[in-house]
Amino acid sequence: MASASALQIPYRESREGFWGQQTSTLNWCEEHKPPPQDYNITFYCAEAVNTLTNLVFMWLGFKGLRNVFAHRHSSIFILIFLGYMVVGLGSMAFHTTLKYEMQLADELPMIYTVCIMAYATFSYRRTARAKVLIAAGLVGLAGFITVYYLYAKDPVFHQVAYGLLTAGTIFRGFYVMEWDLRPKLSQRNPTECDRYMRQMYQLAVTGGM
Repeated sequence: MASASALQIPYRESREGFWGQQTSTLNWCEEHKPPPQDYNITFYCAEAVNTLTNLVFMWLGFKGLRNVFAHRHSSIFILIFLGYMVVGLGSMAFHTTLKYEMQLADELPMIYTVCIMAYATFSYRRTARAKVLIAAGLVGLAGFITVYYLYAKDPVFHQVAYGLLTAGTIFRGFYVMEWDLRPKLSQRNPTECDRYMRQMYQLAVTGGM
């Protein structure tokens, strides 16, 4: 125990960082010793680890855009992967500053991006009229979530709304995969069908989370 203690790095004293006092409604404090140890690693970033891990969103967005153009996928996926990158940038700004405006730049694009994903999933193989109705419904839903969240400033509401939208999109995707994709794969490559489907499910779950 003594040798382990000798290897520990002591906490800094609590300090105010470059961006001033927190105005966000959330603080994902990376150091759980009270009081909150924001700006523990650097004076210029409140939550360095959370900030840097959002580079994954930037990478996913870039990789997704490259695949969309390389394989000529639907243009709706351009919006989705651009949304990933906007979420990543907004989240980096939020965790760097802990400012309320930057929190909104993180959380609202999450809603808008998952709404675009929902449109891509629920409008698949629908009539033009149905696609318009789905788009209008999702725009209205995103607008309601935005207005209510700006009024209530309740992060739990945002988390529940985002979770329900994401879950609905994922389960609809599962249905489409079984109803449309599996039969095609079974005809094209029956020996590899189950492996491909398993990989698709894993990607859907991990991507949605």
